[in-house]
Amino acid sequence: MNVILSIKPKYAEAILKGEKKCEFRKNRLPRNVDRVLLYSSNGIGKIVGWFTIRKQITGRPGDIWKSHSMVGGITKKEFDEYYNGHKEAVCIEIKEVTKLDPPIDPYDLLPEFVPPQSYSYLRGSDHLFIFGRNGSPNIMPLDTYNR
Repeated sequence: MNVILSIKPKYAEAILKGEKKCEFRKNRLPRNVDRVLLYSSNGIGKIVGWFTIRKQITGRPGDIWKSHSMVGGITKKEFDEYYNGHKEAVCIEIKEVTKLDPPIDPYDLLPEFVPPQSYSYLRGSDHLFIFGRNGSPNIMPLDTYNR
């Protein structure tokens, strides 16, 4: 199963560069998620790549910060503001990252696309992926994409 995750551009770029090796969230992704497509929000509005999940860890925010601050790609202040008032934090450890070049404008393929507030499942077949090659958007099975 694949999901689209909304993420701020600076964090999406850090993931794609390998500088951010985990994503902090307030809720776990479903266990059956194989790939997480990165929808770069706030003015970018494109799918910029995807990653696979190594594992998800749930714990108190302080414990998650202690174990993952060095690879989290955010400041302590940003972390504390994000989890303010929350007793549980989720750390999604990133396994492999693929950058899309060029990024995909999902509206070119799916006019009814609605950016998720957190994450959403891809509609239609579980393995359909919005993909553009040489500037020409297509829909094709994710497993046929070669890096």
